[in-house]
Amino acid sequence: MTTIPFDRHSARWLEAQRSRSATILQVFDRAGFEVVAPSYMQPAALMLDLVGEQMREQTYGCVDRSGHELCLRTDMTVPACRLYLQRFPEAREPAKYSYSGTVFRQPTMEGADNLDAGELHQVGLEVFNAGGSIDAEVEVLGLVLKAVRRCDLRDVRVRIGDVAIFHDLVDAIAMPQRWRNKLKHHYWRPRAFMAYLGRLTARTTSSLTNDLRNLLDPSAPAETAAAIASYLEQENIQLLGTRSLLEITAHLLELAADECEPPLALSSAEIIENYFSIQAAPPQALQRIAGLAERQPGLDLSLSISAFKNRLELFAQAGIDAHDMTFAADFGRDFEYYTGFVFEVTAAASDHIVAGGGRYDGLLQAIGAPARVPAVGAAIYTDRLLSAASGNGL
Repeated sequence: MTTIPFDRHSARWLEAQRSRSATILQVFDRAGFEVVAPSYMQPAALMLDLVGEQMREQTYGCVDRSGHELCLRTDMTVPACRLYLQRFPEAREPAKYSYSGTVFRQPTMEGADNLDAGELHQVGLEVFNAGGSIDAEVEVLGLVLKAVRRCDLRDVRVRIGDVAIFHDLVDAIAMPQRWRNKLKHHYWRPRAFMAYLGRLTARTTSSLTNDLRNLLDPSAPAETAAAIASYLEQENIQLLGTRSLLEITAHLLELAADECEPPLALSSAEIIENYFSIQAAPPQALQRIAGLAERQPGLDLSLSISAFKNRLELFAQAGIDAHDMTFAADFGRDFEYYTGFVFEVTAAASDHIVAGGGRYDGLLQAIGAPARVPAVGAAIYTDRLLSAASGNGL
């Protein structure tokens, strides 16, 4: 194996990157994926809303002559989805896309000198409208592993998770729907999630004053917002931060509603915490998930368990050894649009992520499709792959 000097701007590195990218695209091409070139520039608000607030500080933004805020793409999935909808506005046709290109993220203070600083090259693939079946998930993971190994990186580890299992778990536990929505919202933010879960089980009331509490009328949110605005003006309190008056009012109405609810049962919170503690090979993880359902009366996770079993069977049929994987219940993705199965591939020698992806059935509808569209995708980070495969580490 040839050692390539770690200099992303050298001719040898760029040539090696092009060679690896071509190899990966060839694997995808033979599987029937059309090579596309999504736009570099994207609507800033759309990218931030869909990718997540954690990417805001890493986004390179600009304003065009019409005053529209734009940004350089921070990932390739959203641009690929927009391209698909430009071609098929009704989002009914199946499609398989692959691509090779650069995404742009401002480096964090901790990562200013790493491989992700500023520019990150990706080769990826997306499957649209293949139905809600698990086959597309297995195909995408299988192709990623095949492509990575074709690029001389054979010693890898795979970690998987499933956002849908967590959603099914929360939906099956008795609680107000707004609590479920909040828990799902905070799933991507571990500290906020645990803090909110703790608040739901606490036996204390909120810190609302009587004056504020008397202004809150859930049946008239607009009138309540006007009353809150008047109250803030009288108290000479200014709005700070990014929350609007309507958002603040909605939050206050939630606090008032929570005061009328009994706390979340400690046994229910324990079930959620026990689920998040699961980290094992998928067959053992499946047994532990089934055990949670058996211990909690009325907790029906049969659909999630059936889908998990089906996925493991398809892994075996595709020659993917699930015993070499790790299922982590608390593993999501950095991007908030994932709705189900997720995965990441790491180089065993360096323990750094070289590929990742998953299912995102709600993303196309959020962009403008008339309904939810089954979709699965993944990206291989070629700079990381090249560094790991050439023995330089990260």
